[in-house]
Amino acid sequence: MRILVIGATGTIGEAVVDALSPQHDIIAATTLNAGLEGFVGAAALDMPRGQHISAVSPPPVREAMEKMGWGKGGVPAADVAQLYVRSLTPEYNGAAIVIHQAVQSLTR
Repeated sequence: MRILVIGATGTIGEAVVDALSPQHDIIAATTLNAGLEGFVGAAALDMPRGQHISAVSPPPVREAMEKMGWGKGGVPAADVAQLYVRSLTPEYNGAAIVIHQAVQSLTR
């Protein structure tokens, strides 16, 4: 899924694939995410003052996994939503927020 919010801030949602940790059989998703992360970093350099852009690479969401019968793994939807809210702040301008690193920072 791709989400782009036009206005003062923008967040691009990537697929549930870490571009820096490629895996077998997901070459296209890994390549796409690496491209999105590069775009976000470059676009941030040219954003007008007061505007920013970031990317969020969401994990599997726990509630969705349970509904699909895929077990009890994943990250709670509330934690994922909090990352999207954080991504809209200026401190994340140009950043690709990788979920496993970001969730750890939420609990500190």
